[in-house]
Amino acid sequence: MSVPEKFLQKGVREPLLCDACEQLLSAYERYVSRVFAGRSNVEAKQDGGLIHLRGIDYTKFKLFALSILWRASVSSLDMFNQVELGRHGPILVSMIREGNAGSQIEVRSTARAAGSFCRP
Repeated sequence: MSVPEKFLQKGVREPLLCDACEQLLSAYERYVSRVFAGRSNVEAKQDGGLIHLRGIDYTKFKLFALSILWRASVSSLDMFNQVELGRHGPILVSMIREGNAGSQIEVRSTARAAGSFCRP
């Protein structure tokens, strides 16, 4: 029997990282937080179901997104139990640690492949 997740003001919490890794990822989290709160120079324009962002720091934004995907994949919380990166996991870890966001082509490939990350 699993223990229900406890929702806190800042969301569900699970300790996954050492202090050094937490510090590394917190830089990306702070950046994205400022973008979403409108406290950056990023311009957002909605076009139907799409939102176009101008002035976004591609590297910080992508590494933030990859870090969320990786954390979901290693989480023991039931809400993430279908997230599985398989052979892509070590690649994401390497990219995040090295600050290497890869190319925009890789974003599309990663986004397309994300469906295959989940177990059926």
